[in-house]
Amino acid sequence: MATDTAKAIVSAITAAARTTPDDPRRVLLLRSDADEAAVKKRYKQLARQIHPDKNGGSADCAAAFMLIEQARATLEASHYARAKKPEMSAADKARFLAMMQQSDRLWSGPAPHGAAAAAAPRRRRPRPRPAPAYCEMAKKRRRL
Repeated sequence: MATDTAKAIVSAITAAARTTPDDPRRVLLLRSDADEAAVKKRYKQLARQIHPDKNGGSADCAAAFMLIEQARATLEASHYARAKKPEMSAADKARFLAMMQQSDRLWSGPAPHGAAAAAAPRRRRPRPRPAPAYCEMAKKRRRL
């Protein structure tokens, strides 16, 4: 049996999920510009209030709990993606492009093919050495 507070929160979460499905912060009942700490705090608060085990296994609470769980997972994934791929400054981009142009000028082209490859000296494979006389396999070979 869900409490009145939990019912109100569940209805607000489902309404937010229906109206703005592409904004996970809205599902957590936050502003769109909320930071990571606010997201984490609100998720924990909502999870305590609408957890299905605390509200007698209510199906509405379970659905709302899944919505806030998905919103948290989406925000966490985007947070880690931003942390792994930092933005490059304009000066760094210019330096990188200059370096790439310089490396294109220094590059001599593909490996030689055809007549140029035939003119290149070939390395010979060394011949395999015979087994030493004291080796058992060499003794067996000699007997045969």
